[in-house]
Amino acid sequence: MKDKKSISTSYNNIGNIYAELGNSKEALRKYSFSLKIGLELNDQVNIANSYSNIGVIYYTQGDNKKALENYLM
Repeated sequence: MKDKKSISTSYNNIGNIYAELGNSKEALRKYSFSLKIGLELNDQVNIANSYSNIGVIYYTQGDNKKALENYLM
């Protein structure tokens, strides 16, 4: 379908599922895919969602420095 905005949103949603399942590594991969596409499209909503979700993963892992870096992006 080549609808990159929807693909970016889908990667974020899939990342949320992996995060809920406790698979942080795969969640970060999906969020990173979403972020890459969001940056490519300059889609501020998906960029913000991706950075926020990445921050949550780092926060839950106890890495407050990386969490804050992503929250402030």
